[in-house]
Amino acid sequence: MYIYGLALHTVSDMFAHSAYLIKDGKPTRIYHTTMDDDPKNEAGSVKDFLDIASSGTYDKSFKVGYLSPFIKAIDDVYYNSHKTIFDTMSAH
Repeated sequence: MYIYGLALHTVSDMFAHSAYLIKDGKPTRIYHTTMDDDPKNEAGSVKDFLDIASSGTYDKSFKVGYLSPFIKAIDDVYYNSHKTIFDTMSAH
């Protein structure tokens, strides 16, 4: 469980620090100016990414760098079950 928690933390940080806006058809990295990653201090999960990517509110104006390979490394069965959705949100 500890290793799984570390993996989820890594994915959450990856989302926060590897997000890209799509401008003129090209990904542009989003940089954070504060160290306050999660003001609610809530744990995240791989399902959070699926929920965002498959929601009607995700307009594809941003992507997450290396999302697909990171999700696959955490849980390849879950990734393969939702590959198309994750790949749509992944910049790499």
